[in-house]
Amino acid sequence: MENKSNKKFMISCKEATMIVVKKAAINVTFSERLKLFLHLLICQYCRLFEKQNKIIDNIVSNWKTNKKLSSKQKNALKLKIESEIK
Repeated sequence: MENKSNKKFMISCKEATMIVVKKAAINVTFSERLKLFLHLLICQYCRLFEKQNKIIDNIVSNWKTNKKLSSKQKNALKLKIESEIK
């Protein structure tokens, strides 16, 4: 028989990614933060997703909507993102 208290704190990757996205937009509850923390301890893929999501959020928050990037700027941005996720 599975321990129900463990089940409450063990969330799926889908739930973890939803909390990561929610955390970037609004405050999350202590319970959600704890569940995410525990999940990130064991899941390297969700840790990577959280890192990538932070990078994308920073880029988007600093984005100027009326400007277009040149090819040189796009390549520089691509290199920066790739270096940040390694």
